Amino acid sequence: EGQFNSKLNDILFLTYGINTIANIVESITYGNNSQYIYSVYTQAEITAIDNLITTIGLRFDSENTVSAESNNLFS
Repeated sequence: EGQFNSKLNDILFLTYGINTIANIVESITYGNNSQYIYSVYTQAEITAIDNLITTIGLRFDSENTVSAESNNLFS
């Protein structure tokens, strides 16, 4: 996982990053299965008015499983 922060000016602060997870199961009962999850995200915090912070964000997740179809989520 890698996360980064950037202060662009006095009112805009960005947080962004990438995350990867690998789940590997080796089981006599369930078989050998692999799951890989990849995520990319960004978030902006805007302070245009004193005592008010507005936060907006975007995230994309991709899940790949050897024994099932891929599942892509956007939120």
